Amino acid sequence: MVQLLDLPDELLCMVSDYLDDECTISVLLQVSRRFYLVLSPTLYRFNVRVSFGDALAWAAAKGNETTARYALEAGASPTIPASNDRLPMATASLLGHEAVVRLLLDRGVDPNRPSQIKGQSQGPPGAVDHYESSPISMAASGGHENIVRLLLEHGAAPDVRCWVHEEPDQVSPLSLAVERGRLSIVKLLVSLGCDIHFLGPHGEGLLADAASNGHLEVVRFLLETSPLSDPPREGILALYEAARCGHSEIAELLLEHGVIPTPGVGAGRRGPLGPLVVAALRENYAVAEQLRKYMELNSFIVHGQPDDDAHRHLLLVSTACGWKELMGKLMAEGCSLKFPQDDDAHWGVHEKHPVRGASPERHWQDLTHLALAAHRGRHEIVELLLNFPQFPQDLLSENDPNSKSYPLLLATDGGHRQIVSTLLNHLCPHQRFDNMATIIYRATYAPDVLQVLLEHGTHHQLYAKDQEAIFANALRTGNLATVEMLKETFTFKNFSHERPRTKLFIEAAAIAGPQMVRYLLRSGLPVMAESDEVEKALVTILSRSDTESLRLLFDRKLVGRLVVNGCGRREDRRCLLAHVDSPGENWGAADATLDMLIEHRVRLDGGNRPPLCDLIKRESVMTAVLLLRRGADPLRDKDRIEGGNDETPLERAARHGNKQLVRAMLDTVEWQDVDLHRLFSVLHKAYGTANFNVQPLLRRFIWRKRYQHL
Repeated sequence: MVQLLDLPDELLCMVSDYLDDECTISVLLQVSRRFYLVLSPTLYRFNVRVSFGDALAWAAAKGNETTARYALEAGASPTIPASNDRLPMATASLLGHEAVVRLLLDRGVDPNRPSQIKGQSQGPPGAVDHYESSPISMAASGGHENIVRLLLEHGAAPDVRCWVHEEPDQVSPLSLAVERGRLSIVKLLVSLGCDIHFLGPHGEGLLADAASNGHLEVVRFLLETSPLSDPPREGILALYEAARCGHSEIAELLLEHGVIPTPGVGAGRRGPLGPLVVAALRENYAVAEQLRKYMELNSFIVHGQPDDDAHRHLLLVSTACGWKELMGKLMAEGCSLKFPQDDDAHWGVHEKHPVRGASPERHWQDLTHLALAAHRGRHEIVELLLNFPQFPQDLLSENDPNSKSYPLLLATDGGHRQIVSTLLNHLCPHQRFDNMATIIYRATYAPDVLQVLLEHGTHHQLYAKDQEAIFANALRTGNLATVEMLKETFTFKNFSHERPRTKLFIEAAAIAGPQMVRYLLRSGLPVMAESDEVEKALVTILSRSDTESLRLLFDRKLVGRLVVNGCGRREDRRCLLAHVDSPGENWGAADATLDMLIEHRVRLDGGNRPPLCDLIKRESVMTAVLLLRRGADPLRDKDRIEGGNDETPLERAARHGNKQLVRAMLDTVEWQDVDLHRLFSVLHKAYGTANFNVQPLLRRFIWRKRYQHL
């Protein structure tokens, strides 16, 4: 019999022409060096014909000049974009692959041809933004000066303008180099005469763009190259961006170059106080102190009316930064505690510790100077406001409970113990707050603040359900001192498993880890075996592969029949094995967790629902592989016990296109003693619904099994 290696080249080429996927052709040409030399052109021609020449796109991305040359010789077009809509020239330029760029230029590719690229939309969900980028823009953005020079040598325009969102002239090579901080390329393009006064998509100049992105040396070069106008509006805009982003060195450099806001000189609607306001608003206090050092704030105080928006902004800045002397002077001059009325009045504070399940709230509508100072930890300002003769005392009256409680709420959220104590001493001690539960809830993250609140008796305003929710959150934080403090304070006299809040205890402890689980189980608080609370805790523990907490539940016999029934809603219960995961990719812990479950008689087949199918659905590949190594059957029907014909794990993995998992399942099947008729039935069903990525794997396995059977 003639061996494959003895076939002449012509027959080898004929054989390769009958192969219908690149993987198979690639395997064949790797048999020997002769096969590689003979069949490589066939592989690249197949790629051009079937895969639209994506080998060229791959070569451009990886910098493989040899692959790029073979693809071009096989007929791949350098003008066909890849799946990301980027032309090979643009990809190679962005990633700095000079050899591929030079090859494409030698093949006559236009260095000025842009790529039309789809990007993530800033608009409604599902919308797509389009933008255009030339090779030299991509090279400048990537910081590859050698590519920029190469493209310029071949006729690339140095100041070509591209568009974004279908608006022209929004980006240029120089603007992209400035945005990314590519100083050498910035110097090169400026020396070639590129427009240094180019305005970006939002009307901001290059100086503001460099300041916003924190590129100190680029800012220095632009300041030395192009003198600022008088008044320096462009410089103030750059100063605003530096203050907004907290770049203190850039702010210092701009101030040293004379970019100092004065009354009447601003940048658009931001006004002359814009940099100072945004620095205080963003809590960039180092920049705020720099600005205060250079700016003549007294000139702002005497300029205009004592209670106009500029003075109100300055009062807010003083409140946020803790400038007691300046604040007292403004209030003495007649500046009120009202907020500015202009469109830029976006003062507010974000909660640091929101109620569980809720998004962090941004308080601004009911914000007061007192609340702002409390949240920023400005104790001297809080005392100044509380003791100032003209302070509106109605903020502390019973008629306005929201404004009365917000300072206490925000001081607690910020963890400022001294301010909390001061506020409690000034507030009416017998006034009941509707949101006292929320205040104490946030105090669970700051034990010293919680201690002050409890010493003032605020917990007497809580309902039983509030106490339970607060105690659950304390367990969730994992702070043993906080938990002990609350357990000694709260009575839980009416503790009942019928109330939903009580079910949070073991679940909250499971979130914190084994220390809290152990504490709760020893605390004497009731935890019912096989209950919903244990079920939720079990899901949390398994999803983290927390073997220590899992052992505690088994030792206390709390899991019970959940090893058989699984966890989840009644209509969607899953085997315990299907919940195992390791977010930190500690697969040793996942291994130990699976072993512990199997040791406690959790079935690998999961009863009527194979855990493999659930793991594939939530893309937990490694856990599925670990189950396969323990003997899980990838050919088992979901309802095989009842004679059903549901999807097998292998079919589901093939449909999802997970090559790693399909390969692991086929390796498992390879050594199983399986009825061939059933095996081929499952394989053909899997192949019929498989993602194209895994079809070659299945096809080769089917051929091999048929050959072995023959």
